[in-house]
Amino acid sequence: MPTLRALSIALVLALGVAGAARAGERQVSFAKGATTALVSGKIVGRDDASYRINAGTDQTLRVQLKASNRSCYFNLFAPGAAEAAHIGSTAGDQFSVDRTRPGAYRAQVYLMRNAARRQQSCSFRLTIELTPAMSPGGTGSDHRNCGQRPATPTCL
Repeated sequence: MPTLRALSIALVLALGVAGAARAGERQVSFAKGATTALVSGKIVGRDDASYRINAGTDQTLRVQLKASNRSCYFNLFAPGAAEAAHIGSTAGDQFSVDRTRPGAYRAQVYLMRNAARRQQSCSFRLTIELTPAMSPGGTGSDHRNCGQRPATPTCL
């Protein structure tokens, strides 16, 4: 039985703790009092870069990608979701949601297959804005369609 116990411990360590960040995923940190964070990096070929964004209930989350390669995009996953809420290759380089669910959103930067196969690279910058929930009856602009509009102050 000691062998079974050792094997069980090794399996738990290999799989990690449930709910932990995915391997290679980086936590997005906001400076004290700040609502915007900038992250940048470079991917090559089939690599990707994933960023964990912790959100509370009913916050506004905006993400914008600036990339050096036209085949570089980002997907955004809601907390616990297996499918992307935003697919950059079809919806554009901006995403916004006015009423977040509590939990960890994940932004994944990647190259399309044509560029990845050729081992192209992409230097990128993600601008991530997470603002407090609006009070009931508060006013604000509607950012749901920012992916289809050019970048403006209301679209980040």
